[in-house]
Amino acid sequence: IALLPVAYSWSCPEGSIETVDGCDCGTGFWYDGLSCVDINECQLYKPCQQGFCVNYVGTYDCICDDGFEYDGNTCLDIDECVEDFGICRGGQCFNLVGTYWCNCTMEGTAPCLQTCLPQEQCDVYERMQEQLNDVTQVFNNDL
Repeated sequence: IALLPVAYSWSCPEGSIETVDGCDCGTGFWYDGLSCVDINECQLYKPCQQGFCVNYVGTYDCICDDGFEYDGNTCLDIDECVEDFGICRGGQCFNLVGTYWCNCTMEGTAPCLQTCLPQEQCDVYERMQEQLNDVTQVFNNDL
């Protein structure tokens, strides 16, 4: 039996680069031996711990929770005390993960609506919230 030579031509997929180790498909892809395949960074790396990850072909994006911002890699806490100087209107601001807290140091002020306001305004706001809660409860009971 005579063996006939078989011509075999191998090359990397279009858009990739041939390397010593095989094919380099670029960021966001891996070479599976036949073609360049998208890496689902959301499933593999879980980069958006404080938000929602959206996978795209070759990349991903984070939709961050309130109090966080996307830096191109992940969701980072926003330091509201630095970003919005004076947010506590004369009180002392403390950054917390995803939010902040106001220590109202001026006499006659109280923490409400995530800032420091005169106590009378806070009292009005609290009464409005109680009335809204009452209406909501009545509405929910009627359903």
